[in-house]
Amino acid sequence: MTTDLRERLAAADPAADASGYSPSQCDAVTEAILGGSTPVHHRTLRPGRRVKVTFVAASVIAVIAALATVHSPAGASDAARSVLVTSATNASDPPAKPSQYWEMTQTSPQGRTHTEYVAVDGNRPSYYLDTYPAGGGQPEIWTTNLTPNQSPGMWQAPTSAFWATLPRDPNALRERLYEDTRGRGNSTDGEVFVYIADFLRSGMVPADLRRSIFQVLQTVPGVEVMATNVVVSGRTGVVIGYQERASWGLHQILLDPNAGAMLGEWYDDSKAWSTITKNVVDDVPASVRAAARHDDCYVMNGQGVACTLGSPPPT
Repeated sequence: MTTDLRERLAAADPAADASGYSPSQCDAVTEAILGGSTPVHHRTLRPGRRVKVTFVAASVIAVIAALATVHSPAGASDAARSVLVTSATNASDPPAKPSQYWEMTQTSPQGRTHTEYVAVDGNRPSYYLDTYPAGGGQPEIWTTNLTPNQSPGMWQAPTSAFWATLPRDPNALRERLYEDTRGRGNSTDGEVFVYIADFLRSGMVPADLRRSIFQVLQTVPGVEVMATNVVVSGRTGVVIGYQERASWGLHQILLDPNAGAMLGEWYDDSKAWSTITKNVVDDVPASVRAAARHDDCYVMNGQGVACTLGSPPPT
């Protein structure tokens, strides 16, 4: 009876051309029909959410179609699209002069703090600081001979030279993302979400490109709103995320729709949110310049960068 019912549902399913259902989803829905009141735990809708199914066979098609909407070709959920539309509309950057620096700070759940000072005009070398709790608070500080405009960069470490190569047209940018992520990660759409999170995490992506990125995210199946009014380090945002089917791996980012910016990130079983802040400063602090190691770097074949570590300045 179970096999016959599943065959009938498959034949009648209006979402048959959408992404397939996992065996556990098929079993859960079928058992709910046969048992009449078996709870269905469908984690891709919202972690921990339970849906009680007490329907008759005539309404099964609608319920199965609803389960498929999270990963349907239609793109992100309606709630997620609304947040992303607002984020794209409001994407902006703090006023900055070419002579100034962006100060970006990322703090991980483990307490590691990474700070970058990046020239607004991209024509001066950046300075980097890494502080680890286990290191007694003594930061590692370095700079290089390359400027952001000379460094090719990548999605995981964007530079002004890299984002200058990216199209602002959302359709073209979507094609670029899906091409660059082809064959990677646990799923096609999930890896696009990962690349976008990597990109935004830098804090460096300019507003016009963030606007296009948020438009691309609207088209990615499986992107959902996970929570609203979430406060992290005194800042409030909306959580959107993507949950992998195969591994149940949950990847979430915290967005400020009023500024079109990423505030933080939570991946799978993280113990806390990582945070991202961006400020404008007139110059690199003198103490940072004085303590920085100067690495000698060069671009390899127009792509990656190789460096020879310099000696720390005398103390």
